[in-house]
Amino acid sequence: MAKWHPASGKWGFFETSGSKEARKATQRIDETISDIEGRREGLSSFYKQMGDMQTEQIRSQSLSDIEKFLTESYNIRKESEERRGRTGFAFTADPEVDTRQQMLRTQTQGILEDAEFRKRTSDLNLAQRRQTDLFALEDLIRNLQLERESYS
Repeated sequence: MAKWHPASGKWGFFETSGSKEARKATQRIDETISDIEGRREGLSSFYKQMGDMQTEQIRSQSLSDIEKFLTESYNIRKESEERRGRTGFAFTADPEVDTRQQMLRTQTQGILEDAEFRKRTSDLNLAQRRQTDLFALEDLIRNLQLERESYS
């Protein structure tokens, strides 16, 4: 005796409207799966471009911070030279200038460390969002594959 396949609508050797619909549904599911799998490449490309943009933004912000530092450092040197010119001594010790220069060196190190920290944090957040999106695509593909199995 022939076996009944309820999802495919087949009864033995005969093809029914149910089996035709099941075949069409399977084809649509296969097409959808291939379309979704094609999105992975675009998703990876998108997140690579986002990472490049964030890197450039952090780099330009760091350069702006360093430029501010250099301007301030130059102003300190200029003030120190003006004081030396007023006193007439070639090597006048100025503890205030030395303290400000040391503070600026520390500030420069902080600027560089902050830029590196922002870069790493940005990369981690971007990688996490990328991975979440890839998992969502994989879940969708898996659900479609399970649905396709119910038609065979």
